[in-house]
Amino acid sequence: ELSSFYDCKFLKRLDFSHNNNISDIGLNTLFAVIGEKCPYLQEIYLSNLASITNLTCTIIYKFYSLFGEHTRLKVVVLNRNKFIDEEGINILNDLFKNNVIDIGDNVRFFVAQCRISQELLYSNSWDHRIKLEMSDRIH
Repeated sequence: ELSSFYDCKFLKRLDFSHNNNISDIGLNTLFAVIGEKCPYLQEIYLSNLASITNLTCTIIYKFYSLFGEHTRLKVVVLNRNKFIDEEGINILNDLFKNNVIDIGDNVRFFVAQCRISQELLYSNSWDHRIKLEMSDRIH
């Protein structure tokens, strides 16, 4: 139950990278808590997680659909997740195409070294805020 979590008003950055115990199901709960209790979170790092999939991208889409106007989460780093592929990145891109995220919000998704074909890697078919270069830390 989300009411058992404390408000994390001062939390600005979370890093769960390289944690093999994180799953899509866990991230569903985490993003619900962030939406309800962490309005000032600015960055989340979810790189090199062993088992997250495109479902995580759907969870992120749902998060911005529900909490987009009330969150300050501007950086989501998903680098090196081998089970996130073009389908997942298309879901993230739909956040921009469907105007779920306003063009002025400066939200960026980093998806370097996910499972992307070379053809799509250079096609520039995604919004410019979908970043394909490595970025382990954003400041």
